[in-house]
Amino acid sequence: MDTQPFGLNLASIQTTIPGPRSLELAARLQKVETPGVTHVSHDFPIFWEKALGSNIQDVDGNIYVDLTAAFGVANLGHSPPIGISALHEQALKLSHGMGDVHPPAIKIELLELLTSLFPEKNAQALLSTSGADAVETALKSAFLATDRPGILCFDGAYHGLSYGTLNVSGQNKFRDPFLKQLSSFTVQAKFPKAHDSIDQSFSDIERLMKESEKTSFPIGAILVEPIQGRAGVIVPPKGWLFGLRKLTERHQILLIVDEIMTGFGRTGARFAINHENVCPDLLCVGKALTGMLPFSACLGRKEVMKTWPTLAGEALHTSTFLGHPLGCAVALTVIKEIERLNLADRAQKMGIHLFEKMQRWNETMPIIQEIRGKGLMIGVELQKSNQTGLAFEVAKKALKKGLILLPSGGDGNVVSITPPLTISECQLDWALSTLKEVLLSVS
Repeated sequence: MDTQPFGLNLASIQTTIPGPRSLELAARLQKVETPGVTHVSHDFPIFWEKALGSNIQDVDGNIYVDLTAAFGVANLGHSPPIGISALHEQALKLSHGMGDVHPPAIKIELLELLTSLFPEKNAQALLSTSGADAVETALKSAFLATDRPGILCFDGAYHGLSYGTLNVSGQNKFRDPFLKQLSSFTVQAKFPKAHDSIDQSFSDIERLMKESEKTSFPIGAILVEPIQGRAGVIVPPKGWLFGLRKLTERHQILLIVDEIMTGFGRTGARFAINHENVCPDLLCVGKALTGMLPFSACLGRKEVMKTWPTLAGEALHTSTFLGHPLGCAVALTVIKEIERLNLADRAQKMGIHLFEKMQRWNETMPIIQEIRGKGLMIGVELQKSNQTGLAFEVAKKALKKGLILLPSGGDGNVVSITPPLTISECQLDWALSTLKEVLLSVS
């Protein structure tokens, strides 16, 4: 029997999955939540009750190992005690403020820390609540700085689901229902895979940029994820991001990098841009920024950010919860702890460990088409078959064994592996063994 403390446990399943309490809650949820939000069926979902480290406990008392970090948020682990303490201490002092009128003092500390992490000195930042909001800040910043409304984005891209970010989305399933309300200021290029030609990619991008000059939307910026997450952990060719930076410099347009998923150690570096020593003009961060609260930021070079105009007593882009003191306190603490523990280096080493084990799976499991990724951001692409959403079926089978996974990819045929960066080696080895069992059963 596993005697590790909760947070470091292996799975312990006591009921059928979902358990009776989860099934009861699912029925109640369907009565009150808008359709199309939470997928509910006879075997999905479970309802979480508590989480710590890499463990989740559901409302039926079952314990799971989490390989999702809850959408890549919990880099420091779920409910990290140091973050909870910071939240509690701040809540006792100041639980809400007026971020763009009478700011909480702690907002300055966080801005100073965030801008110090940007690859170039004298950066500035604008805080926000969601990843989508951070991207919208970047889109507005790019237009203010260039006076060119066009944005070049990529197929497969996911930057959020607000209207601004739907315009730059590369996933038609999210865009199509709202096309009649969307603008046409974007052009879409192919996001290259690891073995694609860099020269061909840049040739296509240059062609699209040239064509945009004949329209009302000349391109002023390129928006990119250094590794596409929701598209199925798509890793571009080595050197492509560096080359993209050079291309934007030649054409005197801006480079916006969305590191909402990849930031704060996930790929084995503080930011994925650090793998190729790239300094973008604008950098969007979120998710693991606090590891538990809705909070995000857009960081940028000062000469870009200073183009925001000053209005008399009004902010041009703000929200009620801008620079929220609870988010600031937790972000300050969590970022420093991620740096102190050197979790980026740990993610790199554990990612190598994962690849060494998983690459041998190809020999025994023809269902696997490719295993790819960087650090602790890995995608297992399954062979295409007549069955769409195969990775979701894998995730449901794994759930019954106590392993939480997320499917991804345009066809739902990629199993994403993005565990907390603090996951124990024992938990990770058990999770891999369990995933292997599930894949063999599906094969």
